[in-house]
Amino acid sequence: MLEEEQNSGTQTAESRRLGIQGFAQFLKRFGYFLKLRGLSLTRERQQILEKICDLSGRFTVDDLFFALHAAGRRISKATIYRTVQLLLECRIIRETPLGARQGVYELADAGHYHGHMVCQHCHRLIEFGGPTLERFVHEASVSHQFLPLSAQIKFLGFCNECVKANPPALREQTCVPFLKYAQSREGAEPKPAEAPEN
Repeated sequence: MLEEEQNSGTQTAESRRLGIQGFAQFLKRFGYFLKLRGLSLTRERQQILEKICDLSGRFTVDDLFFALHAAGRRISKATIYRTVQLLLECRIIRETPLGARQGVYELADAGHYHGHMVCQHCHRLIEFGGPTLERFVHEASVSHQFLPLSAQIKFLGFCNECVKANPPALREQTCVPFLKYAQSREGAEPKPAEAPEN
């Protein structure tokens, strides 16, 4: 599984129970979605959705493939890719902004919004959320008379560890606001940006 800024490890009984309840709700929604498109809710599609609910975290198609095979489910990668695409369209899962070579997915919690900060140096993913973010999405939706189905909030930048460890290297590839931030952390006075040489 992917390394992430969350508590990983074995599932608790509570998360397992929520996974089962979530699976039943998602299965009903997925079945209805497929029926509207003239597709069947096959045993393989059910098994893929069930395994996604069991994983309870971020996953790639490879993670899903290996987890299914470890559980004795012989489902081809092509079937997994097609099912993941259908689950994305159905909004049961969403793609996370990890910037990896292959897609990274997670369950989409209805009504729960969170964002990601992606370090452009070490590729660390920091997840954030809470009442302030929920309130922001709600207020923006009300003020613009908009019904959001999902929200993706992503900050690209540098984590504190990379800023501390590599300030000279990062300065060469960043903008003036970051330079001011990095210099203020080092106790130096911010210097004006120099014009590029021609």
